[in-house]
Amino acid sequence: MPGAMAILIVVVMLRSWTQLGFTTFVPFYYVDHLKADRASWPAPLRVPRRRRARTIAAGPVADRFGARPFMVWACLLAAPLTVGFLLTRGAWPS
Repeated sequence: MPGAMAILIVVVMLRSWTQLGFTTFVPFYYVDHLKADRASWPAPLRVPRRRRARTIAAGPVADRFGARPFMVWACLLAAPLTVGFLLTRGAWPS
């Protein structure tokens, strides 16, 4: 099943690039565009650290509705959330 493996590799690669991009981009965006204090750099980076909690919460949802529909909806939901992040003008309190 080389086609399925190629799709899996592309999805994992895009997810990794997006995560790396946010990890490097968010602190600079937070300080330069939102004019936040440099001492508050770790605040926006706490979100990716909650990965284990998201995995534990998403596992039962994927089991109930199926892995493929769950991944499709998760990917479709990620795009507007990314745009929404870029359109915000402040930070959530941490």
